[in-house]
Amino acid sequence: MSEPLLHVRNLSKRFGGLVANDNIDLAVNLAEIHALIGPNGAGKTTLIAQIAGELSPTAGRIWFDGRDITAFKPYQRAAVGLSRSFQVTSIFPSFSAFENVALAAQARCGHSFRFWAPAHNAQEINELAGKALRQVGLDEKGTATAGDMSHGDHRLLEIAMALAGQPKLILMDEPTAGMGSTETQHLVALLARLRASCAILLVEHDMDVVFSLADRITVLDNGRSIASGTPHAIRSDERVRGAYLGREHAKLSPRYA
Repeated sequence: MSEPLLHVRNLSKRFGGLVANDNIDLAVNLAEIHALIGPNGAGKTTLIAQIAGELSPTAGRIWFDGRDITAFKPYQRAAVGLSRSFQVTSIFPSFSAFENVALAAQARCGHSFRFWAPAHNAQEINELAGKALRQVGLDEKGTATAGDMSHGDHRLLEIAMALAGQPKLILMDEPTAGMGSTETQHLVALLARLRASCAILLVEHDMDVVFSLADRITVLDNGRSIASGTPHAIRSDERVRGAYLGREHAKLSPRYA
């Protein structure tokens, strides 16, 4: 069996006397959607922040695509194929949708939009931005001002910005937050398609979304990983049902299958 794309080993994060993450092991494989779930305060966001390079671990190591990235800065992680989308959308509201994605593509190309920069560099940026917008279904809204777009389109735009970096893995924090049922169904279908081109580590509270998308699920509780496995195994795990899902979720029937 091949090595996982992302491998987190004994990762811990302490803030003084508070243990936010406690010796967490996690692996995400190529072409896999791996969901990270748990109650509020379980340590999910802290773990994602460490993987993204926004927080330095107190202990433990992070490997990505065969290299130790524990000491990498966020931009260095992006350069090797690790992207992130946030729980609160992070866009430039006065820019067009295309310009937002082009800025993300710029980072991927190492381009600074200098006036005398070679034209083929700008062409590469435009091609990456156009492809990313097509992937998320926003190609016909490229000229729209981002601030005027709907909340659902903001979510799609942020995913397009992540895709413009041609990532091998995207970290997604609550991508369906604030979405209605129709928008959520559309996003679930999109994420299912993206699995073929990049892996996804997904933090999500909507259990219908989680169980319809995830190949594997890891459950955190009080900063520790209490279970990791297939959706079927997680549904049946007594520790998970007691800590988070509750017995009413044992027979959960996903809406988005």
